[in-house]
Amino acid sequence: MSWAMQRHMRIGLKGRPSLNDINFKHFDTKQQIIATGCRQKNRLSSHHQASGKLCGSCTCFRDYDRRVRPVRNPSDTVIVWVALLLGFISDLDERQQILRCNFWMLTSWSDIHLSWNPDHFDGLTKIIVPGNTLWYPDFVVANENGRMYHDAFYDRFQVAVFNDSTVRWSPGGEVSFNCPMNVRSFPFDTQVCSILFEMWMPTAEEVRFELINPNATFMRQQYHGMWEVLATETETKLLPYTTGMFSQLNFHITLKRSSLYFILYTIIPCFMLGILNLFLFVLPPGSGEKTSLGMTIILSYFVFLLLVAERLPATSSDHIPLFAIYLVVVIVLSTFSLMCASLVVYLHNHGQDYKVPRFFKKLFSHTFRRRTTPQPTSTQIFSTGFDGTSNKLVSEVNNLVLSAQMETDTRMQGKSGRVEGEGFVMARILDKVFLVIFTSLFCIFTLVFFVQILAAS
Repeated sequence: MSWAMQRHMRIGLKGRPSLNDINFKHFDTKQQIIATGCRQKNRLSSHHQASGKLCGSCTCFRDYDRRVRPVRNPSDTVIVWVALLLGFISDLDERQQILRCNFWMLTSWSDIHLSWNPDHFDGLTKIIVPGNTLWYPDFVVANENGRMYHDAFYDRFQVAVFNDSTVRWSPGGEVSFNCPMNVRSFPFDTQVCSILFEMWMPTAEEVRFELINPNATFMRQQYHGMWEVLATETETKLLPYTTGMFSQLNFHITLKRSSLYFILYTIIPCFMLGILNLFLFVLPPGSGEKTSLGMTIILSYFVFLLLVAERLPATSSDHIPLFAIYLVVVIVLSTFSLMCASLVVYLHNHGQDYKVPRFFKKLFSHTFRRRTTPQPTSTQIFSTGFDGTSNKLVSEVNNLVLSAQMETDTRMQGKSGRVEGEGFVMARILDKVFLVIFTSLFCIFTLVFFVQILAAS
């Protein structure tokens, strides 16, 4: 068969082309084209005739009442078989605790009023009709953030009816529902969000959900920005109300936060700031940079704390993030370290006049004795002249050497500590003591934080 003939047959499936639209030079005769078009027309017309005959028959649709449950006896239960397919995660608003996702709901039930013999309708076994023309299960999204009833399910999605009374309906779309979050182990947390479908009017004795497959399958993507879909699970429940038991379908989505972003931009900078805070006690007291460095570190911690607070919901005390608690503890630690550094600077600036307490002297007696006791110096370099000559030249040399030694002792006074004031000595001792104390506290708090995070996650 030529290419033009195949193209003509494909066009005939969508709509009959006119003879003016056909290029006759690719065909042998015009009668061949007319015969092909007639066969396509007869095939389509027979299908439409069978569908129209079925829809107008008394046994199927003409006497059909969509308000009545499709059962023979009022005591029978309509079993709605369901399978939920997750499409993709649209958004997860952590502040409002709202999850938006796309899903498809595959439902199937038996309608005893919709059955026919395919031999009476040219072998027709399936027909597709609008969803609002048949009976359908009346369910709602119980935890929907907004409206619970989705009219678009019934207006936009059609229903497939089979000759053995099986009805298949696959609605879907975007759903926005509440998702309570536990951010205790932020940013290494795992969240479980659930979509709750409930029968609205019929009780469980009238209409009940049953699962086709408890495990849903992914259709499009498994990752969304900060979140990774770990697993999905579907379960059915019976909820007791005052009017009876109602069937409920729960679709659970397990999400894991991608923590690499927060490790790089939050946790590592905060850890480095904690190490930098220890250098307050390494800087010399007279440099004048101790207090300014401490204030800068504290302000940086407050910036990180605000960034964390803006992302997370305002939860109760049971769900306060451990990382936020860690930031508060480190801020308190930095505040005390700044106060201690200010004390060291004060002692250094008032070193000559400050009287050190007696217990402090006893505690560091060796250091005080070594740094505050002046060392003996030579008072005379040459006692006699050379060859018994006059001592005038010797005295001048002695005076020059002593003056040079006194100048050197004055310049080295702050470095060697041999004749320092008590306040200078106390400032240097406290710098070393505070460095050991705050280093130990920072390491302990950081270790406890990571242990708690691992235990919570």
